[in-house]
Amino acid sequence: MNETSSYRGGGWVIAQFALIAGVVVAPAAAPPPPAARAIGGLLVAGGLTISTLAALRLGQPSFTAYPRPRPEGKLTTDGLYAIVRHPIYLGLLIACVGYALLRGSPASMAVTAALAILLDRKSLREERWLAAQYPGYRAYAQQVPRLIPGSGDTVTG
Repeated sequence: MNETSSYRGGGWVIAQFALIAGVVVAPAAAPPPPAARAIGGLLVAGGLTISTLAALRLGQPSFTAYPRPRPEGKLTTDGLYAIVRHPIYLGLLIACVGYALLRGSPASMAVTAALAILLDRKSLREERWLAAQYPGYRAYAQQVPRLIPGSGDTVTG
């Protein structure tokens, strides 16, 4: 991929939204049992709440769907960002798992797995840019897991 200073990572964003659309339109196999629908609904609501709160915490100067941070942005390390470095991605994945359960769609779950892999890779690229822009990012990354709370997935070097 082009790595000039004007490159923001648009390919990642296109792929991310294509996979999210795939989760939504993937066919359902059979009506899920009521418990799966209830759990799915709770996961959708919880995941969307996590993503929304995280986006609001970033605020307008910092929030972007692109992996390259905005030049006028600031490093956010509190709130949900004290629990994981990418709470918007975490919330999105929780919501997609919930949606797959709610619809009884193994195909949606498979696309969600592909989305998880994409977001993992996107976050690694994003973190290189964050570390280059914010001097405190590496220290923050050594203390806070990337995507899964309590996972110990921190940067060690």
